Amino acid sequence: MLQLKSLLFAFLLARAPTDAACVAGDDEYFILGGSSVTITGSGRDYANFQDYVDNAWKKTIGSGDHQSQVVVLPFDDYTTETLGEFDKEMWSYDANVVRGIGVKTEGDDAEIGGRRKGKGEGILVKFGQELKEVKVGVRALFADERGFDETATIVAYSNYDGAKTSPSLVGGNPGVYTSTTVAGETYSNGEPIDGRKEFVVKTVGSDETFDSILFYSTILDHDFHLEFVEGCIDEDGGGSGDPHFKTWTGERYDFHGLCDLVLLQNPDFEDKLGMDIHIRTKQTKQWSLISNAVLRIGEDTLEVKGSSKQEEGHQYWINGVLGGSLKKGISGFSILHSKPSSTQEEFEIIIDHHSSIIMKTFKDFVRVDVKGSSDTFRGSRGLMGLYGSGARLGRQGEEAIEDFIAFGMEWQVLPSEDMLFHNVEGPQAPIQCVLPKLSNLRRRLEETGITLGDAELACSRVSKADFDSCVFDVLATNDKEIAGAY
Repeated sequence: MLQLKSLLFAFLLARAPTDAACVAGDDEYFILGGSSVTITGSGRDYANFQDYVDNAWKKTIGSGDHQSQVVVLPFDDYTTETLGEFDKEMWSYDANVVRGIGVKTEGDDAEIGGRRKGKGEGILVKFGQELKEVKVGVRALFADERGFDETATIVAYSNYDGAKTSPSLVGGNPGVYTSTTVAGETYSNGEPIDGRKEFVVKTVGSDETFDSILFYSTILDHDFHLEFVEGCIDEDGGGSGDPHFKTWTGERYDFHGLCDLVLLQNPDFEDKLGMDIHIRTKQTKQWSLISNAVLRIGEDTLEVKGSSKQEEGHQYWINGVLGGSLKKGISGFSILHSKPSSTQEEFEIIIDHHSSIIMKTFKDFVRVDVKGSSDTFRGSRGLMGLYGSGARLGRQGEEAIEDFIAFGMEWQVLPSEDMLFHNVEGPQAPIQCVLPKLSNLRRRLEETGITLGDAELACSRVSKADFDSCVFDVLATNDKEIAGAY
């Protein structure tokens, strides 16, 4: 067991940044389509198809200032025009069950089909905000059109109505795929089998995004229906645990350097009032953690510190005063203070109706979550990346730093920056952040008395996105209660 645990978590320690989990039920998750409807009426007189489109495809995604209305448009690439939203009816049928949307054109054609001269029909999906990844499902062919491989193309655009630039996509751009049907077979209920394909549209560069996708076929008689588009809108980030970080777009990575670090830096916040969030990481016993966090807005500061010592308790400083009054907030922004339990304390700074900063303490651990809109955090940089794209940019450059250790080192608090904490402690620049040896980190996992199964059970109520980090922290600290930090 110990050897297995060591190998597993040596891998986790060395892992590259990972994408955010996006699952049904999460606030940021959305799906367009993905359901089916049985059509009533005779022939192709589908009286309830409009309701299907309105309920399954016309969605509002995101929250607060990040809300947007998805627009789904039939697209005629033959004339290079987008048509009025329902100038051409969007529908498909298969044994009277609608699973997706196509484009009704001349005659009886009712799918995304190819056109002559290298042009094609398509579906344009405009999300109304920038994304980095979506999953798309399509269905190829009707029951009576068997025997062919079907080829289609998907292109992602940023600023479709303006510059119409296209980011680089994983797998190539345009991304081309082939879907093969199974001829002459049916399900047990007599329903015909059509070719299906699910694929991910994902940008290559960490600073590249798209706000629209166009799915179409340019080959005559190659026909498709768009079944679903799913993804997530992630508009928060932060730092927690042994230290784990999350960028604005949900990318997760670890940085175990011991020093003072810049989580967020935004000199333009509130018309140059300015905002900074610094965190302090330290080593205690056999693990590292975020021990302190400090928020500065304008000239005011709020610092919090965790502690597992009963005589010391959790501590906070307002403008450097230990346990000072929080009634006036910080630079006019309200602070909501609560103590959910004897081991937990929470400070929520309300920026506006859609934006807040939450600093939590759990035993020795401090967690910072930042959630907000573009009006509030536009231009923010730091360990959470660039607001909007999540790009891991350095202090000066515009190119993303792919190595997450180098990225963490880049955002160590500089000697030229103000000391926001109430005291000076640990490595301070120009002395670089101290990186724990991997052998020490591996050893602490081998020595834990908690099994992997116990850790997974302790973290069973934690969100899927935080689950791996929670399990790691439980094993690293040999404390199942650490799951409460999540």
